[in-house]
Amino acid sequence: MYHKNDDWFFAQEKHFLNIDEYNTSDSLVIHPFDPSTTFLSAIYEQKHFDIVNDPFVNQDQIVQLIETHKRIICLGHGSPFGLFGGYEFLVHDGLSPILKHKEMVCIWCHADQFMRVHRLNGFFCGMFVSEVGEADLYNIPYQDNKEIEISNNLFASVLGKYIDYDNILNNVLLEYKSNDNPIVKFNRKRLSERRFN
Repeated sequence: MYHKNDDWFFAQEKHFLNIDEYNTSDSLVIHPFDPSTTFLSAIYEQKHFDIVNDPFVNQDQIVQLIETHKRIICLGHGSPFGLFGGYEFLVHDGLSPILKHKEMVCIWCHADQFMRVHRLNGFFCGMFVSEVGEADLYNIPYQDNKEIEISNNLFASVLGKYIDYDNILNNVLLEYKSNDNPIVKFNRKRLSERRFN
C-alpha cells in the first residue's frame, strides 16, 4: 500500500501542464530537469521558446505539444530508443509518425541512431560526452573535469547562437572547436545534420 508521503508515489504520478501556456513559439523544447544537463539550458535561454522541463509530464500532453509546434528541441540524457524523462522515455519510437513532420534538434547520447532509424530531419549528435564517467568509458585522454566543463559550456553557447540558422551543423563546427581539448574533438566528430524529402 502506498502513502501520499512516499517519494516513490509522487515520482509515479503524471504531471499535467496548462497547455494554453505553451503557444508562444513555433519551437518546443523538451529538456527534462536533471542537474547534470543544466548546461544545455544555454541553448534556449532568452529565446522565448515553449519549454517543458518536467520529467514526469503526461505523455498525452507531450503528443499534443509536439503536434502544435513546428520545431522540436530535445535535450538531456537518452539512448538509441529516445530521450529519458522520469522513469520512462518522454520522446520515443511511438512518436516517430508525428516527429517525421517536424524540424528536430536532438542532443542526447546516441540520438543519431534514433534520428536515422526514423528518418527524421534536423541537427543531432551521436555519443556526446558531457560527464567524467562517459569520458572514462570512451577512454578519452582528458586532463581533468575542467576540460569537460569547457566543452559543455562552449557547445551549449555555440548551439544557442546558431539554433535558428538554416545550416546549424556548419555554423556550430566553425566555433565549437579546440586544438587541445580532447572532449571537444570527440564530440565534434559525432555531430550531424540530415534532411529527407
